[in-house]
Amino acid sequence: MPQLGPREIEVLKVLWRSDTALPAQAVLAELAQQGLSLSTVQSTLERLNRKGLLRRSKVSRAYHYRAAVAQSAVIGCLLSDISSQISDGQLAPMISGFMDFVCQHSQDPQNLKQMMQDALEQGLEQDD
Repeated sequence: MPQLGPREIEVLKVLWRSDTALPAQAVLAELAQQGLSLSTVQSTLERLNRKGLLRRSKVSRAYHYRAAVAQSAVIGCLLSDISSQISDGQLAPMISGFMDFVCQHSQDPQNLKQMMQDALEQGLEQDD
């Protein structure tokens, strides 16, 4: 996965939230509080497209964009990068730190426990 800057991640988040492909103007409207220009959003979309992270289709005279990569895939890559940088790729410190974070910020610990059990079971099934 290519390196992503903060603006690229923000644009991807807009596209992940949408059920349909969006033109640059709609992405800009979603990011209005950041004070970006249309040309900045267009160049960010073009960069993400060149990196292979978007799909685009031409509708009339404007491109409409949708994410070509799942949010979970990007999160996995970012976690892998963090793991390499901070714990030399060892998972135990990453999991411990993640659990500490989750316990401090979770509003529904029971639901969280079930989600973790489901994820572990899915991972074990994929290994078989």
